[in-house]
Amino acid sequence: MVCDCIVVGCSNNNITNPDRRFFVIPVLRKNEDKRELSERRRHEWIRRINRKTINSDTVKSWQRVCSDHFILGGPAGLADFINLDWTPTVKIRYDLQCLSTTLSSDRYKQKQMRQHMKSTAQAV
Repeated sequence: MVCDCIVVGCSNNNITNPDRRFFVIPVLRKNEDKRELSERRRHEWIRRINRKTINSDTVKSWQRVCSDHFILGGPAGLADFINLDWTPTVKIRYDLQCLSTTLSSDRYKQKQMRQHMKSTAQAV
């Protein structure tokens, strides 16, 4: 079975790059002690992958992230949340559709804030 990396802009797969390792997006732990931490980690992985079509409900078990996106070549353990490899951090790009929606809403909010500041300044 072919494993493709789902990070935007990455074309690695296990056929053309047999030296790469591929990691599934972390699953939610059922254990109460680890559930909150596993939810946070899964959310961060999905946020960093940043594909419009992927969220916590739509993640498939076959979707993987390759070793190129980790400093030491693989994810750190669940409890090691201070480690930079707790989530993918290297060679991360963004889905431009997803990013442009975020940017345009941010610009709109900034414009609204400027207009509000200008109108309050004129009133004084």
